[in-house]
Amino acid sequence: MKQEVQKALAENKQAVIIMRHAHRLPFQAGSLGNDVAITSEGKQLANRLGRQLASFPIHCIETSSVLRCMQTAQSIIDCLVLSNSSR
Repeated sequence: MKQEVQKALAENKQAVIIMRHAHRLPFQAGSLGNDVAITSEGKQLANRLGRQLASFPIHCIETSSVLRCMQTAQSIIDCLVLSNSSR
């Protein structure tokens, strides 16, 4: 993924990244699981992605209102901010 984004930026193009939420806890059968959180492993993976994306110009992050999606996005944002503030 990183090479494709770098290539798009080098060609002065924008890149859109669509992703799914990080690893989540299990939820009950028959439930949509909208209130199910991400696992600690999921948070670590989202943090790692945030650090990897920190070198790219991020203009917008959108998420659904599902808890695990919001947590994934927040973990990415937290690492984007931390990585960029240390430069």
